[in-house]
Amino acid sequence: MLPGLFMTPVYWSTPSGKQYIYVSGANVDTGQGDTIKAFELTNGQLNLTPVMHTSLTYGYPGAGIAVSSDGDKAGTGILWALQPNLQDSAILRAYDATNLNRELYNSEQNVARAGLDSYQKFTRPVVADGKVFVCSQSILYIYGQLLS
Repeated sequence: MLPGLFMTPVYWSTPSGKQYIYVSGANVDTGQGDTIKAFELTNGQLNLTPVMHTSLTYGYPGAGIAVSSDGDKAGTGILWALQPNLQDSAILRAYDATNLNRELYNSEQNVARAGLDSYQKFTRPVVADGKVFVCSQSILYIYGQLLS
């Protein structure tokens, strides 16, 4: 059994000063995934016991993750996760960065509008200027706030 990290961990500091390292691992032998875990960083020391994790398990190679927030405004931290799907597609998920049990959004909620057509291995979301960018094998998807 060879567990490992095949996707890049991400770092985020909350407005209150808490620091987290988020990781998504997988088992290369079995293809079994793991939950996304958050580890707290305190005074330069990483606590090796996760302080929170998602309820969902992500398969090999793990979730491509990114974190965003609206500057130092409390309650705006979002952990974005790109979940590989068995049908060679993917699901974009958003979690409250301070409570990974709270899913805020996923692209399967409205597949016709937001579903991804395919999955590019080792891809992760990129967040810039209030938008989330995700590359599939053929399309660049841009997610943002819906205008009414």
